[in-house]
Amino acid sequence: MCQRCIKATAFKVAGATYLRARIDGRVCYCFLDTGSDVTLIPVSCANDAQIRESKQMLTAANGTQIPVAGEVKLSLEVGKYSSVLTGLVSEHVDDVMLGIDWLESNNVTWDFSQSRIKIGKEYHNLRSRPGGVVERCRKVTSLFLLAQKLMFLSE
Repeated sequence: MCQRCIKATAFKVAGATYLRARIDGRVCYCFLDTGSDVTLIPVSCANDAQIRESKQMLTAANGTQIPVAGEVKLSLEVGKYSSVLTGLVSEHVDDVMLGIDWLESNNVTWDFSQSRIKIGKEYHNLRSRPGGVVERCRKVTSLFLLAQKLMFLSE
């Protein structure tokens, strides 16, 4: 095996779903969540930002309502890539959860076999959850988007 291949496989971590990023200048581990329609941001990450009111409602996979404090825009940097991160703020999530909205709008390609994603022209290695497992459910569905789909189907 060549040295380049050895380096590429050295970072592979089974089940890695966390991306190390800088959000508003602070290092943060973001959970990549293809099962969430929207990006969620803990209140602790949005403290210094202007939180705008939001009418969006969220529900967890088990049907529990998740209160939303509002919506926020924050700067996000991963390697040389930078963008504006827009997400719903809640005190009921522990990690920044990059939902399918963020993954699609940033044209992210997820290489599951190598535990990495590609944003732009760069690959970024994913990691396991820092600090172990959290008991809370991380799967969130946007009721707002679900309601829109149901209205479309009923027409």
